[in-house]
Amino acid sequence: MESNAAIIHSFYTALKSKEFESLKLLYSEQLIFSDEVFNDLHYEQTIAMWTMLLSRSTDIKIEFGEVKATEQSGTAVWQAQYTFSPTGRKVVNIIHANFKFGEGKIIHHLDHFNFYAWARQAFGWKGVLLGWMPFFRKKVQRSARKSLENFMRKIG
Repeated sequence: MESNAAIIHSFYTALKSKEFESLKLLYSEQLIFSDEVFNDLHYEQTIAMWTMLLSRSTDIKIEFGEVKATEQSGTAVWQAQYTFSPTGRKVVNIIHANFKFGEGKIIHHLDHFNFYAWARQAFGWKGVLLGWMPFFRKKVQRSARKSLENFMRKIG
């Protein structure tokens, strides 16, 4: 069985290479994923989210490091550089990931990043003015969820 640190390395290697089939094998079907934009996604939604985000991006660059793991959990820090397609603005997002493992797979994946810093980059002056406000975050979350639902219907 792969060590949990190796699972994290395999996960980010698959993410960088847009190897969606490999991501499916690393996540448990009981997976719960959350970050600042997407909350409480289950396995199918999470795979669809990564597929949607990575397939829409033509210039994404992913780097990762600081991988640590125990028998039950792990952490990593990763960075995504990309053009945010709705605005055409460049984003450099630094994300702190937390994982929980069960039976050799990721069962819980929580990504945390500074939403305000991300919003400033992604939305420009609107992000500067509104990115710290809860209603703006909720609006971004609703929009992202709707995009994911529409994407899942298309790939159905």
